[in-house]
Amino acid sequence: MKIFFTETFKGLTEEELENYHRAVFLNMDGEFAAKKRLEYYRDKLRHLGENVKIGCGVKFINPQYISLADSVQIGDRCVLVATSDKGINLASGAILKYGVYLDGESDQGYIDIGENVYIGTGCCLHGHQGLEIGEHSLLLRRMSPLRPPPTNLTINPKLFIPRACIPARSPSVGTATWG
Repeated sequence: MKIFFTETFKGLTEEELENYHRAVFLNMDGEFAAKKRLEYYRDKLRHLGENVKIGCGVKFINPQYISLADSVQIGDRCVLVATSDKGINLASGAILKYGVYLDGESDQGYIDIGENVYIGTGCCLHGHQGLEIGEHSLLLRRMSPLRPPPTNLTINPKLFIPRACIPARSPSVGTATWG
């Protein structure tokens, strides 16, 4: 039996080995890999609080503009794209479930998530000119300000932004709201 990957591994340069190991630890499940992710991001993020959990396959674009306060939990396969120096800020106790996508979208865009906010699986939030979500808010799975609300749900229509519309001011979701 030919040992293809072992032979390939032996031929990698130092830079290629580093890229390989980074990919493994950023995507590997388990406590050891989770600790290594925190060590890796401590010097990359604008701020990384205590007791933060970063899941497998999480992607930070422009991490120097992303702040995670104490006890933030980011589920597997989330993507955070900071597009301005205002960046993305997650306050204490914020929870992003599996596959959440946060994107500042423009050079003026930012996203501020308040304390103890829960953002459900697959939610997609864009901060074109700024998006603020107040503390203790709950966004259910797969919600997006780019889609109209389900017909059986009553919710403030100002929360939903038409696809081609950029609001005149920053949209804001109030404290202790749900959707």
